[in-house]
Amino acid sequence: MKSDDSMRGGERHSPWRLWAAAGAVGVALVALMSGTRTARPAAAIPTAVVRQGVFRDQLPLRGELKANRSIILSAPMGAGQLQVINLIPDGTNVRPGTVIVQFDSSQLKEQLAEDESTLATAEAEIRQAEAQGRLTEQQDVTAVKTAEYTLEAAKLDASKQAILSKIDGEEALLKVADDKLALRQAKEKLKMDRASDAAAVVDQKQKRAEAAFNVRRDEEALAKMTLRAPIAGSVTILSHWTPNGRQTFRPGDQAWPGAAIAELPDLSTLYFSARADEIDRSRLKVGQPAVVTVAATPGRQFKGSVQMISTLASVDFSAPWPFPRDFEVAIHLTGQSLVKLRPGMSATARVTLQTVPHAILVPAQAVFEKNRGTVAYVEQGGKFRAQPVKVGERGNGVLVVTQGLKPGERVALKDPTRGE
Repeated sequence: MKSDDSMRGGERHSPWRLWAAAGAVGVALVALMSGTRTARPAAAIPTAVVRQGVFRDQLPLRGELKANRSIILSAPMGAGQLQVINLIPDGTNVRPGTVIVQFDSSQLKEQLAEDESTLATAEAEIRQAEAQGRLTEQQDVTAVKTAEYTLEAAKLDASKQAILSKIDGEEALLKVADDKLALRQAKEKLKMDRASDAAAVVDQKQKRAEAAFNVRRDEEALAKMTLRAPIAGSVTILSHWTPNGRQTFRPGDQAWPGAAIAELPDLSTLYFSARADEIDRSRLKVGQPAVVTVAATPGRQFKGSVQMISTLASVDFSAPWPFPRDFEVAIHLTGQSLVKLRPGMSATARVTLQTVPHAILVPAQAVFEKNRGTVAYVEQGGKFRAQPVKVGERGNGVLVVTQGLKPGERVALKDPTRGE
């Protein structure tokens, strides 16, 4: 009987034991599941190695190349409609004096030949007028001399009045008066002919001066039909409007007076031009180093530094509507050959805002905010442990850890305490 009671008593207490056992198993399962989330194997969580190196906070900028100094070669003024008959290929590297553009100068050459003929005629007419003046003067001087001789002879005859009859004496006196008048007239003619001949020469010289001016004008205009490079550089052929839209100038195209045909930038003054918003502008400073990459020269990098940051914002009409107001940034390129670069080429730049040497670096996604603190999950023995850290500088997806991590440690890039 006692054993039966004991058996019944055991049966009465067995449910409690079962519940206790079930509870213990549940706690173990919860702990096991929790441990699995916080200690997930490394293969299930992406990781990165903590490294030590130089931290560079860089600001990317997009823009284009420009030149501080650039010379525009334009069609000459006052030459009427012009036609391009020869044009150097776009992008050609030239030296000073190289012919860039040649316009049709056939009409100017004809005009020059005509004006040179007019000048030669004016020169001949001057020589003829001077020769005629000398001849007329010689004749007039001879006439004066003859009149003077005649007058002296008449005076001599008149001096014989006392031994001549009264009639002959009166005739001698009349002849003296006539000879005096003839002498005066001869002198007047000499004076008038000299003035007339001098005026004729002056008139012809004026015609010569006008013809010479026209010749010089034609020669200068003819010289302007050839545009030469004033400096060394790379030629950029400019565009103009045509019935088929905007196109660069080509041989055979018509050009109006003053039209800009080509641009010759001074490559030593090339710089990178970009625009920055207000937040980025506050981080930029003159003198910060930069590296510029030009789309047209892949694989090459050009060193430079921030040269200018505008103090006032301006409207950027190159951006989509609505046009933003931002700041101009200029980066001067230094120390490398820029021969293959030209204004207008698109480029990107990375400006180094700050440098921290010997920094402990981790990816930004390796640090998490937990309970008002910052932690990183360090892999250890196939599991992850939470490690409090302090973060310093950050930028470009990288953080500087000032406390809590060591180089070589491996940290999780996802929070291992959360499910996938």
